[in-house]
Amino acid sequence: MANDYSKYSIQELTRYINELQKQLASKKYGLYWDKSIEEEDAFQIMKNHIPFLDRKEFLNKQSEMSTILIQGDNLHSASLLNMALPYGKKIDVVYIDPPYNTGHGDSVFTYNDKSVNKDDGFYHSKWLNQISRRLSLLRDLMDDKGVIFISIDDNELYNLKLLCDSIFGEKNFLGNIVQNKGNAQNDALDLQKNHEYCLVYCKKRFYVKKNGKVKEIPHFYETKVETKALIEENGRYYYIGSGITTGGEGGTLKARLNLGYTIYYNPKTHDFIGIEDYDKEIAKFSDEENEIYTDNEEYITKGYITIRPPKKKGKLGVWTWELKKFNSEKDTILIKKTSKGYSINKKMFVENSDIKIIDGKHFYFKETKAPLKSILDFSSAAGSSELIKVLTKQEFNNPKNVEFIKYLIKSFPKKDALVLDIYAGSGTTAQSVMELNDEDGGTRQVILCTNNENNICTNVTYPRTKTVVTGIRPNGTKYCEPRNVNFLYYVVDFMPDSNSRDQAKYNLVEKVDELLCINEGLYCEIERTDFCSHYSNANSTRHLFIYSELFNREKFSSFINLIKSYSGEKNIYVYSNNYEIDDEILSQVPSDALVKPIPSKIYEIYKTIVEEFKRN
Repeated sequence: MANDYSKYSIQELTRYINELQKQLASKKYGLYWDKSIEEEDAFQIMKNHIPFLDRKEFLNKQSEMSTILIQGDNLHSASLLNMALPYGKKIDVVYIDPPYNTGHGDSVFTYNDKSVNKDDGFYHSKWLNQISRRLSLLRDLMDDKGVIFISIDDNELYNLKLLCDSIFGEKNFLGNIVQNKGNAQNDALDLQKNHEYCLVYCKKRFYVKKNGKVKEIPHFYETKVETKALIEENGRYYYIGSGITTGGEGGTLKARLNLGYTIYYNPKTHDFIGIEDYDKEIAKFSDEENEIYTDNEEYITKGYITIRPPKKKGKLGVWTWELKKFNSEKDTILIKKTSKGYSINKKMFVENSDIKIIDGKHFYFKETKAPLKSILDFSSAAGSSELIKVLTKQEFNNPKNVEFIKYLIKSFPKKDALVLDIYAGSGTTAQSVMELNDEDGGTRQVILCTNNENNICTNVTYPRTKTVVTGIRPNGTKYCEPRNVNFLYYVVDFMPDSNSRDQAKYNLVEKVDELLCINEGLYCEIERTDFCSHYSNANSTRHLFIYSELFNREKFSSFINLIKSYSGEKNIYVYSNNYEIDDEILSQVPSDALVKPIPSKIYEIYKTIVEEFKRN
């Protein structure tokens, strides 16, 4: 419920009105909504409790690529990820599909465990309160060159656009994609809503180079692979490219006199040459070919035929190459007989690195790039059919189209991108990432976050993600070949925040292991005692050591001996009440190890998040 202003004193009302006046005076344009409505339960919990991650499952420990599923309210999950990734590792691609806040059907918005429909006078404000906090956390998680895709429909599109402008910056708005879902709404009264939207923002559109120049960050593009059959010629291979039958500014002889000439071609010997045999002065005024060109009898009598540029809109045309270029590069020209005469094409010779041999035949494979399209056709029905293939039954209404999510993620130019979805729903994003890696050899990793409302995580997100990793459905049948990806399943839990910061930090350090594992990308537990932990990657070339005790000479000596017994890259986290590590501790750490203090930075991030939420 909204605040009951009838219970406010005159002084309280005065302060509240003054605060509103300050807000209105400081901002001349933007989105305003009532932020004084009741706080959501998820934030109330964070005021007095610190979230942490409880590991429930870890599969396929031999892989270096991770798929992480976090069960819990995404306000807590996103806060934990901010706490887990403070040392430089950031998210490259964010995709989210938040509730559309339609006020009816499957899209009824839930706030504090209560459904919010259009009868609630604050249903827009409640939606904005919830989404704004999560978007702010996501922005902090994103790499400077990162991008976020947000699916939405027209119920909150316009509010969301203004909100994102304020959080990400209007200059970082890259565009609005329209997804044509291809669904017919037979019950529509006015307009059938056959499409949805996807707002696209980047973290930073520009960056400053070392020379001081400002340059735009290349954020994403559509990639396609060209495949063409190749023809061999003297040990080299080419494919037939486009013709040179149009050209120049205006594309007519009057506009480009330098591009007009006749090609004399001998069909028997396949010899050819270009000759300028027209009157330029007459060509400036006439469009009649027989008044301009004069056939070269020397070539005509030798069996050559004339090939001239085709007309363009009834006027004399031109070639795309000048005469000198044409004659100097004859070895790259292919003349072919067609039903309408002859075509003049380029021989596109290719590098050996772009050639693939399939069944004894040579093919050209080349990846091309182009800007994304603003209108995309991806059926909504395909999302449901794909989910049924995985789980053998319909467990979730309106899941996203796998190919649509793959298209968005593939547009980001890093094949080792870290992908995040905090409204994971049925788990489409995880499946999309893994299939995309299969297709292009990428090593992308993905983190999913979802609550367990209506058992969505335990009944849909978890079994679907586990199935696409292991290849085995929940009923034991085979879905696909197992993938070389490890799978970690966490549940968010809480510990009380202490009035004493030192005590709170000491309590937190006992629960900080999983946050550090995510930060370092090291999950294999080697050893865990009452005072230290040791994790590594699959082949034990990278190590994470955590010392969670107050300094104890005997225990710390054992900890140092443990570190020295392993080779490879070593990252050591040592308990400290501040951001510094005692010199006595540093003097004992091996020189080949990197030492960092915990959990001060992690705890301060948590406190900063809470304080910023309090200030709205």
